[in-house]
Amino acid sequence: MNILFASAASTMPYIKAGRLRPLAYNHSKRLDALPEVPTMAEAGVSGTEIEGGSWYGVFAPPQTPRAIVVQLQREIAQAARQPALRSRFATLGLEPDGRTPEEFKIFVERSIARFRELVKLAGIEPQ
Repeated sequence: MNILFASAASTMPYIKAGRLRPLAYNHSKRLDALPEVPTMAEAGVSGTEIEGGSWYGVFAPPQTPRAIVVQLQREIAQAARQPALRSRFATLGLEPDGRTPEEFKIFVERSIARFRELVKLAGIEPQ
């Protein structure tokens, strides 16, 4: 394989085993698990950064009561602070950031707008 664009989490076992060599990370900052790997901008390719790199999030149905959403976020944030979970996440190249529901909503909206723009620029038609 000459080139691959994939998440750190899906490639970390191959990187650690020496089967893949990361050239750059498509995020605005270096990944803690791979501090020697430059960002795309540091490698000389600017304008490609994706806020948050690859990410995972928890969504609730639109009519979920606010108290439940807040409690869910609080419990997830508390779990993400536990050393054992942080250690496991680090081995997978995952870095929890603990956004509030409002911050996460803005993040998702920006991501959608960014990818909508990229799809339009690439001339990709919805299927």
